[in-house]
Amino acid sequence: MKALRSLACMLVTVGIFGSSMTEVYAQQPEAVIPPECQQLTPVNIQRSIDVLNAIVPSLNADVAFCSANPCRYSAAPTNALAGLTYARDKMVEIQTLIRNYGGPDATEYVRNASLSYGLYNAGREAIDGLHVARHWATISKVYHGSTFVQNGVTYSRRDTILRLTSAMAPFGPLSSNATMCYADQYP
Repeated sequence: MKALRSLACMLVTVGIFGSSMTEVYAQQPEAVIPPECQQLTPVNIQRSIDVLNAIVPSLNADVAFCSANPCRYSAAPTNALAGLTYARDKMVEIQTLIRNYGGPDATEYVRNASLSYGLYNAGREAIDGLHVARHWATISKVYHGSTFVQNGVTYSRRDTILRLTSAMAPFGPLSSNATMCYADQYP
């Protein structure tokens, strides 16, 4: 097993500096790849990005509302949106890295330690961003009321808080899988 891992590390190094990563992965024995890595796909990451994208309109509306109306803490919705955007951008960034260095196939999973460590960090940073977003969304609800109307649409700040809380759920397992994917690639 130790020899297979050494071979995998050598092949990944050759892939970075020589042939494409997809060709290198095709040569890599499957036994080297920890099972947690198989959960780290661009498709699974896209699901988390989609959840975050679905929350953006309500935060944008809150920003617009506080821009057009007097709000005691008008920075609150702006900061909530910034936290969510940060979380989403971290996931898009790592998804792009996986696609660029892990093969163009959207079902390809992370097969090297560097990408799995990057995904662990991206998941951790996304959770941090979502905590920031939820904090400021809560401040906005407390000081600006539960509901507001923007462009004829009624928005619930309480629902936004609940959606931000729910959005955090996939990032714990994602980060945990990435941690084990990274750690198990070393003897």
